[in-house]
Amino acid sequence: MGDRLSFVRIMRLALGGAIGGAIAFVLLNPWVRGKALFGDGDALQNWGSWLTMGTGLGAVSGLTIGASLIAAEEWHTRSVNRILRRSLTGAAAGALCGALGGLDGQFAFIIFQSISVVTARCVGWGLMGAGAGICPGLVSGSWKRANLGAFGGLVGGAAGGMVFDVLALVLRRADLSRALGFILIGAAIGIAVGFLEEIAKEYWATVLTGAREGHSYMLSKTEMTIGRDETADVPLFGDNSVQRQHARITRSDAGVRITAAQPGGSVTVNSQPVADAALANGDIIGIGKHRLRFGARRAMRVVGTPPEAPQVRPTGVTVLQVTSGPHSGAAFPLSSPSVLIGRGADCGIALPSDSLVSRRHAAVVWDGACWKIQDCGSTNGVFVNGLRVSAQAIGVGDEITVGQSVLRVS
Repeated sequence: MGDRLSFVRIMRLALGGAIGGAIAFVLLNPWVRGKALFGDGDALQNWGSWLTMGTGLGAVSGLTIGASLIAAEEWHTRSVNRILRRSLTGAAAGALCGALGGLDGQFAFIIFQSISVVTARCVGWGLMGAGAGICPGLVSGSWKRANLGAFGGLVGGAAGGMVFDVLALVLRRADLSRALGFILIGAAIGIAVGFLEEIAKEYWATVLTGAREGHSYMLSKTEMTIGRDETADVPLFGDNSVQRQHARITRSDAGVRITAAQPGGSVTVNSQPVADAALANGDIIGIGKHRLRFGARRAMRVVGTPPEAPQVRPTGVTVLQVTSGPHSGAAFPLSSPSVLIGRGADCGIALPSDSLVSRRHAAVVWDGACWKIQDCGSTNGVFVNGLRVSAQAIGVGDEITVGQSVLRVS
C-alpha cells in the first residue's frame, strides 16, 4: 500500500505510547499499590477516594501517554524546541482530558461491574485512553485528527484494559503485572490512534528527500503550511532555501491546491515552477532542495471544469530494459502516467539490490507529449546518455543511469 498506510508511523506511535505507559506506572505505582485500578472499594461509601482515584489515574496516564505520542510523532523533525513545546501542550491537554475520562471511567465501572469486572475495567480504561488519544489532533489543530484520536484511544485503552486481570492471574505478581499492563495499554492506544488515522486519511504528502525521507504528513486541515517555521504543519528544517512560511496547501470542494505563501517563493509541481496550482495524486512537489509526493485516496477533478481530454500515448508499450547492474535483464513496461524508480517496495520500477539507488530515486512521467525522467532528490543523481539531469525528455534508445543500473528505453 506504500505511503497510503505507514506501518513505520504506527509502530513509532506504539513505541511512544508504551514509553508513556511505563512513565505512568513509575509515577502512579506507589499510590495505587494494593488498590484496584477503577472500582476501588465501595464508591457509595467512599466518594472522596473514588473521585481521587478516577481523576488522578486518568490525569497522570493522559499526561504521560498523550505527551509521549506527540513526542513520537514529532521526533523526525529533530527540533528540540518543537518537540518540547508540542509535548508540553499535549501533556496539559492529556491531563485535562484524561482526568475527565478517568472520572467517567469510574462511573462506567459502577454501571458495568455487575456484568463483569473485566468488562467494567475495559470501559473505564477505554474512556481514559480517549483522553490520551485526542492529544495529537488537538495539538495539530485538526478536529478530524482529534476525533480519530479520541476513538482510537477509546479502542486502544479498552483493548489494553483487558490485559490487567489476565496478567494478574498469569504472573501473580502485582507490580510486574501492573507495569506490563500500563505499557501494553499505552502501546495499544498508540497503535489504534495511528492505524485509524492512516486508514482514514484522504490526502497526504510524503517526503522523498533528506533526513525525513519517507515520512508522511496527513493533510487533514482546510489549510496547511509548509516551511521552516517551528509552527509549520509540514516542517522542512535544515534547508536555507526554504522560507519560514514557504507554501500553503488548501482543501475545498474544488479540490486541493498548492500556493506560494510569499512572492518569489520557489514552488514546483512535476518540475514546473508554479505560483498556484491544482494537485493530483502522484504529483511531485519541489520546495527548496526538498521533494514531496502528494497522495490522494481517490482521483480528483476540479469542480466546475470539464474533464481533460484523454492523453494519447505513443504507439506500442514503452519499456525500460535494465542492461547493466544487479538487476540486469529485467524489463519494466511503463503502464501508468507516473512510475517511480527506487529501492522502495512501492516503486513501480523497484531496484532493491542496487545499494547506490535511493529509496525513491526518480520518476518517469508522461506529460501528454512524451515521457520525462525527473530526479526526486536522489543522493547519487540521474544521468541520461551520460549527462546528469534534474528533468529530461527521453525517447527510444536513450540510456538512463541510476546508481549502478543502466536502463535503456525501448
